[in-house]
Amino acid sequence: MSKPQTLAHYLRALKTFSGGRRLGTLPVQLAGLRPLLNSMSSYSPHSRDPHVEEWNPFSQRPIFEIDTHLDHGLDRDFNLMTNTVHRFIIMAHEAMHILMWEPFFTGHTCPRACDFRPWSLAFEGFCFWISDVILNRKINLYEPDGQRSFERYSVSQPHFHPRRAFADLGLKDDASILDAYLHAFGGYASPLSRTKSPIPQNLARRAYSFYGLTKKSPAQMFGNFKSIGLFDEYFARFCKIRAIPALLPERILTADLRGDLHGYCQNIYRAGLMHIEQLPEFQIENVRQRRALQTRAYFAFSLRFLLASGNVLAPSRTLLRPCIGTIRAYIDGLEGLMAQLCEGRSAPAVARDLRELDHAYSRDTRAVFLRQNAMVGRRESILPDFPGHTVLQPNEDRSHIKPKNMIAFAQALAQHALHLKQASLLPAVHALMASVQECKNANAPRNTLHRLSLHANRLLRHPDFVKKWSIPLSSFDPAHNSYRELLFLHT
Repeated sequence: MSKPQTLAHYLRALKTFSGGRRLGTLPVQLAGLRPLLNSMSSYSPHSRDPHVEEWNPFSQRPIFEIDTHLDHGLDRDFNLMTNTVHRFIIMAHEAMHILMWEPFFTGHTCPRACDFRPWSLAFEGFCFWISDVILNRKINLYEPDGQRSFERYSVSQPHFHPRRAFADLGLKDDASILDAYLHAFGGYASPLSRTKSPIPQNLARRAYSFYGLTKKSPAQMFGNFKSIGLFDEYFARFCKIRAIPALLPERILTADLRGDLHGYCQNIYRAGLMHIEQLPEFQIENVRQRRALQTRAYFAFSLRFLLASGNVLAPSRTLLRPCIGTIRAYIDGLEGLMAQLCEGRSAPAVARDLRELDHAYSRDTRAVFLRQNAMVGRRESILPDFPGHTVLQPNEDRSHIKPKNMIAFAQALAQHALHLKQASLLPAVHALMASVQECKNANAPRNTLHRLSLHANRLLRHPDFVKKWSIPLSSFDPAHNSYRELLFLHT
């Protein structure tokens, strides 16, 4: 067993990562983890007040919890330790999510619509396995009462440790347990689905319920990604490039994910992480710079789509039209820098030119968004989604929505508006709910649903409600390495 760790080791690692600095050592020794974390060029802040939790591996920003909300009572020391270790494990878990998509980011494979859900679920199973089974047992930190931290439970299981379930099933080696995770998260039969023992059954319910809860969200995400050109233009211009910096070896990057998805996941642990551990520092820096360029390109593609489709809210959309051209020029500049990086130019030299490109974007484009107070005019609600309908977009054509779904959508909008406790919203909410009651009347005229949609638009466009579901276009701030998810709303 390794020597006892201290809480300061974990706190130092979290502070270093949140500050954008390179990690020297980690409190938990897992092959490949330190260089993987150092290859991240930014993170997605997770806060509770206000609630922000934007999960999206294609932005290449691992979720990182930035507030702790610690209890200052008698059990503060326990809470601090539990919270700190939890944040560290989640940080590693989220970074692994991004690693699993490395074949896409390096241009070796591109998911089709039928691939997206099974791949996403398998990768989720891998990430829970590595945090529950591999990373968890490496924690050598003791709580104030002498109990080893996370000895009795894990991040995904607050009541018991998953190893108890697998011990009951007679599964002891890591590969067999990983196989069980991959099958369970993918909705396939596994040792967990065939047992009658209470602890494995509890773990099975949690794993298989994840499969059930994600029937819709992968299709939503794929559709939005496709609309901005992620799987064609973005893939061609920013991923499928000769000699693009990569973390994984060629034999893993070129694996047949469609033919042997689980084998790919097994090989990440068997060989991929050790390969990453042995990479020279300059290669890690090159991957970090690759991510910086790809992250900016992803958000620039999203912005271009919103502007070109007219899905923006601003006093004068006419004044925003020139921004489509400046965003295209920004994307061209990013592509040029990516080509230079792949041709062997050093990461620090590319980073210097990227700073200049970012400042030009701030001056020529972001400043316009700020002056116009421009807001995103379309977002899709996922995880969980809005009842009845998931798209939040004023003036959307909702004629295809079934009456019962339109009513559920309108009621959900009203409920969210009331939670804001803004008196200014009450007239719009009352009008919307009155329209809902009209729609429930069997003798309602034909255009009742149309009027309900108009009242929904009125609420969606209200300045005090726009703040609930939309964000400023200026949230894309590459000069400060700051981003918000433009396409999705995580409620």
